[in-house]
Amino acid sequence: MKKKVREKPQAKQQRKLRKNKQIKYYHFIILLFIIILLIIFIPLARKPKENYVKINDNRIKAEIADSLDEQTKGLMFRNSLPEKTGMLFVFDTPEILTFWMKNTLIPLDIIYIDENMHIVTIIRNAQPCEQDPCTIYRPESPSRYVLEINAGESDNLGIKEGDKVEMFIKD
Repeated sequence: MKKKVREKPQAKQQRKLRKNKQIKYYHFIILLFIIILLIIFIPLARKPKENYVKINDNRIKAEIADSLDEQTKGLMFRNSLPEKTGMLFVFDTPEILTFWMKNTLIPLDIIYIDENMHIVTIIRNAQPCEQDPCTIYRPESPSRYVLEINAGESDNLGIKEGDKVEMFIKD
């Protein structure tokens, strides 16, 4: 017959303490793992799914023209442009940027934005150019960005010179 050995109260308490330490350790590891996942995935979730420009409370979806070919073509030969959509021209340095409407089929508002992200000039209702010479549009001061949107949309959205612009560009 086996004799039952009674555990000392001290040993029982030590075993309980070890078990509690193990549980705390596992909780710590799980918490650390969750924090690492958050650090990795939160910045990814913040990246915009599409490029857009925000002026006041208006969000305008933007195609980006940052290469010479894209900038030269711009919105030429397009029959329409969806509402609250435009093309954002991005240049390396601020300068007096000139635009024209050659081969552009729809009237546009041309919004010039400086390097501090403020609107410096708005050309409203620039008309398509059907034959040379075409009107050359230029801002009153150097700009680094130009946003083209449907004619009349800047008025409809309450966009004016001096407004602050935010750009959300996906990588």
